[in-house]
Amino acid sequence: MTRRLSFLFVASLVSTGTAQAPTAASTADPLPSLPLTTLSAFRPTSANWRIAGAATADRSRPLALTDDPGTGVLVNTPAPGARGNLFTTWEHGDLDLSLDIMMPKGSNSGLYFMGRYEVQLLDSWGVRAPTFADLGGIYQRWDDGRGAGREGFEGTAPRQNASRAPGLWQHLEISFRAPTFKETQKLTNARFATVRLNGVVVQENVEVTGPTRAAAFNDEVPTGPLMIQGDHGPIAIRNIRYQARSGVVATDSARSPQVAPAPTRPPPGPILVEPRLEPLVIRSFIRHRGATRVTAVSVADPAGAHFSYDLAQGALLYLWRGPFIETTQMWHSRGDSQTAEPLGSTITLPGTPALAFLADGNAAWPDSVDERQFQRDGYELDPAGRPTFLYQVRGVAVEDAIRSGADGLSLRRELHLRSAAGAPGPEGLYLQVAEDSRVIRQSDGTYVVGDGGYYLTLPAGGTEPVIRRKNGRQELLLPVLFEHGEAQVSYTIVW
Repeated sequence: MTRRLSFLFVASLVSTGTAQAPTAASTADPLPSLPLTTLSAFRPTSANWRIAGAATADRSRPLALTDDPGTGVLVNTPAPGARGNLFTTWEHGDLDLSLDIMMPKGSNSGLYFMGRYEVQLLDSWGVRAPTFADLGGIYQRWDDGRGAGREGFEGTAPRQNASRAPGLWQHLEISFRAPTFKETQKLTNARFATVRLNGVVVQENVEVTGPTRAAAFNDEVPTGPLMIQGDHGPIAIRNIRYQARSGVVATDSARSPQVAPAPTRPPPGPILVEPRLEPLVIRSFIRHRGATRVTAVSVADPAGAHFSYDLAQGALLYLWRGPFIETTQMWHSRGDSQTAEPLGSTITLPGTPALAFLADGNAAWPDSVDERQFQRDGYELDPAGRPTFLYQVRGVAVEDAIRSGADGLSLRRELHLRSAAGAPGPEGLYLQVAEDSRVIRQSDGTYVVGDGGYYLTLPAGGTEPVIRRKNGRQELLLPVLFEHGEAQVSYTIVW
C-alpha cells in the first residue's frame, strides 16, 4: 500500500554536537601553480614517473591506468626496476597545497610533507569505516622497538569517507604547518591544520609527533621536500598549486599563544539529521547555483546515497554520500533562511527539468518548466518509505523513482510515463540524462560526465542516447518512446 503526499515534513533523529564539515564548494585559494610541462620541478627519478596530456583509469580493473601524450598531468606507473619516489627540487616548512588526483581500482600512494609526514592516498571507494590508511588519513607512525603487534601508533582516520569511484578526478587541499625549533630543540610538532577532500574537511588540527611510516627521513628539521610515493601503485596528478614558506627557527616568542578574546555567547549547536532504519524525506529551501529553490526536498537512504530534488521542475539538484543534512537555519529560533545544507561531498547537477518536448534535435533545452503545461502531484512513499515523485507534462503522467543502490555507491533513476487514457504516446519528448562541459563514452559503454565528475550507465538494449553540443556544453538525451501509451526510461549515476 502506498501513501500519497503533497508535503511531508520530517523532524526525526535530530542531534546537536560537533558539526560535520559543510559541503560548500572547496576554497579557491589563488595559489601559484606548478607547471607540469616537464619534470624539472622534481629531482631526477626512475622511469615510473612521466608527464602526460591525460590519464584514464578503468574502475573495474585493478591498477589499470593509461595516459595520452601531452603535458599537464603527472603520471606514476610502477614497474619492476622503476618504483622510485618523487621529490620536489624545492623544500618547504609551512605549505599550502592543492591538487587533483586520479587513482585506479586498488591503488595506493601518499603525499609526504617535508618527506616525513604522510597524507594517505588510496582507492577507498565504498569503505564504510575509514582508518588512517584510507584516502585523506594521516598515516600512523612505526617503531619496531614497541614490540610485536604494537609497532604502529598514532595515525588519524578521516572524519568521513569523502572519496569518489576509481578513475574519477578527486580534489585535495592541504594546509600543513612545519615543526618549529630553537636551535636543535623542537618546540612544536608538525601539524595538519586542514585536509579537505572533495570539498569536505576530513582532518583538522592534527599534530604529528614525528615522521610517519615509510618516510624518506627519520629526523625532524625545519624544512624538507614534498615527496610523492611512487613504489606502491599508479596515480595521476594535475593542477598542482602551492605556497611554500621556508622554515624559520623559532625564537622564544615564535608561535606563542595569542590572548583569547572575551567570551561571547556561543552559536547554537548544529542540528544534524541522519537516517537510521528507514529513509527520510525533508522539505526545505535549497541553495543551488546561486539561487534558492523553494520547492525542494532532500531524501536520505540508510544505504548511504542521498539527493536533493526540485518538485517544481522534476529536477535533481545534488547527490552525495555520507552525512545527510544540517537544518540549523531552518529549525533554530525562527528559522529565517529556511535552507537545509547537504553534508558530505556533493555532486552538483544542472537542476533543469528532467523532461522536455523539443521541436527538433537542435532546439535548446529549457531552463525551467512551462507552468501552463506542468502539474505537480506530490509524491508517494513505497512500503520502505522511499518517495516516487508524481507530476504531469502536457498531460503525460510521470512517476519518477530515484533509489540508492544497496551498497550506497550509486543512484538509479527510473521514470514511468503514461499518456492520457486511450491516447497514443506523444512524439518529441526527451529525458535529459546529463549536461556538463563534456560527456564521454567509455570503452565499457559507461559515460564519464564533466571533467571526471561521475559515471553514468544506461540499461542494455534501451533507447539509443543522443549526445549533442549546445552553447559550448554537451548534453546526453534519451528519446522517450511510447508503446501502447506507456514508456519507461532509466539510468544510474555512480560516483
